[in-house]
Parts: sequence; structure tokens; C-alpha cells
Amino acid sequence: MSIYCCPQSDLAAAQTVSDAEVEKYFAEHKQELAKEERRASHILIAVDKSAKAADKTAARKQAEEILVQVKANPARFAELAKQKSQDPGSAVNGGDLGFFAKGMMVKPFDEVAFKLNKGEISNLVETDFGFHIIQLNDVKSTSLADVKPSVIEKLKQQKTQSQFPAQIEKFTELVYQQSNSLKPTADALKLAVKQSDWLTRSNAADPLLGNPKMIEAIYSDDVLKAKHNSEALELAPGQWVSARVLEYKPVSTQSLLEVTPMITAKLKQEKALALAQADGAKKLAALQAGQVENLAWGSAQAFTRIAVEGVSDANLKAIFKANTSKLPAYVGGAVPGRGYVIYKVIKAIDAPALSAEDQFRMQENLAKMYGQVEMAAFIDAIRKDVKVKYQVKPKAE
Repeated sequence: MSIYCCPQSDLAAAQTVSDAEVEKYFAEHKQELAKEERRASHILIAVDKSAKAADKTAARKQAEEILVQVKANPARFAELAKQKSQDPGSAVNGGDLGFFAKGMMVKPFDEVAFKLNKGEISNLVETDFGFHIIQLNDVKSTSLADVKPSVIEKLKQQKTQSQFPAQIEKFTELVYQQSNSLKPTADALKLAVKQSDWLTRSNAADPLLGNPKMIEAIYSDDVLKAKHNSEALELAPGQWVSARVLEYKPVSTQSLLEVTPMITAKLKQEKALALAQADGAKKLAALQAGQVENLAWGSAQAFTRIAVEGVSDANLKAIFKANTSKLPAYVGGAVPGRGYVIYKVIKAIDAPALSAEDQFRMQENLAKMYGQVEMAAFIDAIRKDVKVKYQVKPKAE
């Protein structure tokens, strides 16, 4: 089987982009590409937005006293942040919040941070979290050199978009007009011809050839018997394919002698897997009962509730359900096709406290998510309660 592909990515790779084109694009899209980021530190005196007036006044007074100290000696900002700031996420780092783009912080904080000059310290900034004192540490903007590779790729894609339809039209015509070979098409468009391994209607090593549309074309009389190129087929966005048959073997049934080694190996593997899983479950039960098992444990690894590569969802849930009041704890489960895995839980670590800003962003994201869920449920309820009847008015004779 010989196959010729016309992927849009190949056409994009062949495009050339000049420095002048890159500079022009950057100038036209500077606001979008050259985003400014700022690095700031802050000292937070926390007070809830719904707190009593007396509590807010006390918090403000405390923040004002700190502000006097940092204004008098800016070099002490990090030291005072470690001592006084009530943002646990940044206080340990001297109040450093790292670099952030405009819009990432709450609005009052954001507006002040992006007006400060480098090294400048703000007056008190009040947000829903309390009173902040902000020091601007650094400013950086995206340069042309930073975004040049992505701009070049963007311009190549734009050129490809304009040329691709003509390329596909030519490809389609050539595989039809030169139907006895794929070489003329490949030579004309400077693309490659690939040769596949043997395939069947239900099994193809190349995913392109395994596509149902491609299988149907390959097994058509015109391609299989007349040995013509198949029609040009779009199997994925930007991916057009034509194929021709080099050799064909009619379907046949293998003898028992031919398939015996394969069947034997498969049965052995299935039995070995079942024995391994039974042995694993037995060892886990023994460990959970307090018995000592001589096992070769792997190196310790810290897990979070987020998906871990190589660990099934069921086993990850089991790890976090383990009783940590008495460690070590043991959990495990079967691994389909591989055997059995046992995890030894040796320590439970509390998640680090979120900073005030992170809590705010999390609350915002959760509010958006729940809002979308409620809206979807509302629309679904309306669809169930309201029946719409469509009637097409016949055209006048």
C-alpha cells in the first residue's frame, strides 16, 4: 500500500517569512503581543470587607504605622513583610508576589501596582482582603525577540491558509488525472510517498489508513482491482490523502499449527496475570493485617489529588482514603494487563495555605463554574417544559 499525504503542516513548513514581515506584524499587534508584567511585594493587614467599623479602623491604624516605617526606610520592606504581613503565601518571601500581568490582581491593587515607578512604595490600598502596602520591584515587557518565533509561525500559517485551497485543488486533480501512479502528484507538489505494511479492514498500523473513509476507498473495486489511485479524501482538518494498492492477498483462515504459538503465549500471559493479581491481593491483605512482607518498595513519591501519570483514578482515591492515624498504611489494586500494585502510605502532608489573592481567584472561578452549571440546568428545564412545533410552509406553485 502506497500513500501520499498532503498535510497543511508540510505546506506551512515550506513557507518563508522575512524580518520585515515580522517587524510589521509586531508593530501592528504590539498591544496584544508586548504585554507588560510587573513584580511587586506587599504587606497585608487583613480585615474582612463585612467587618465592623471598629475592626476596620484598627486594621487601618496598624497598616498606617507599618507604612510610616517602610517609607522611612524602604530597605526594611522585606523584613517588615516577614514580620507583619498577614498574607501567609507571600510573607515568608518578604511579601514578594512574583511577576503578574495586568488584570491578575483584584482591581484596586492592580490599578495602583501598574501606576507605580520601579522601587516606589504605595500609600495604603484597600481591597476586600484588607489594607495593602505595595512596593514595585521590577517591570518587564515582551520584546520582539521574545515573540519572534511565534510571530513567524503565525505568518507561515496565514500564508498557508491562503495557498492551501489551491494546493488541495491541484492535489485532487492530479491523483485523478494520473490515476496509475502517485509519483507524478508527489513530484509536482514536492511531497512524499509512503509505503505501509500489510493491513486488513479492521487493522492498520497507520491511523490514516485505518480511517473508515480510507478503508472504504481502498477496498473499492476501482482501487483494489483496477489498481487506480483512490480519490483525494480529507481525513482530518488540513490532512488530505490518496492511496493505491501495491499488493493484495485474499482473506484466508490460518491453520491450527500456525496459530498455536500465538494462542499458547496468550493463555500463558492470562494465567500469569491472574496469578500475579491474586498474589498481590494476598500480600496487601497480609500487610493490612500487620504481617511483615518482604517486598521491594520503590522510591518515595509525593502525591496530590490531581491525576498522577501511571496511577489509576481508583488507586489514587484509595491512597487519599487511607487511614493515616496509624502509619504506614497500605492500599492497592489490580492494574489491567500488568498485574497488581501496592502503595505504602508513610506520611500525610497538609496542603499549603492559600494566599488571600489565590483564595479570591479560586472563589471567582468556582462562582463562574457554578453559574454555568446552574444556567445549563435552567436551559435544560426550559427545553423539557416547552414544546416547539415546526411547520414548513409549501412554496407557491
